[in-house]
Amino acid sequence: MLETKFCPDLIGIETVEPITIGSGSFSRPILRPCILHKCVAYKGGRCLKYNTEVNYSTEEEEDV
Repeated sequence: MLETKFCPDLIGIETVEPITIGSGSFSRPILRPCILHKCVAYKGGRCLKYNTEVNYSTEEEEDV
């Protein structure tokens, strides 16, 4: 199974408000996957900007 890596350029921040009184709000990153063919840096399965493979396999390779 192939999964797409997250793009550093598409990472955003979301501020979360507290549910209870007395605890402060906090920010957490929002990770978005590579947009593949819509990006100008994408060509042939690689990100030319970061010089990396965009897709990676989640299956463990077995030694034969």
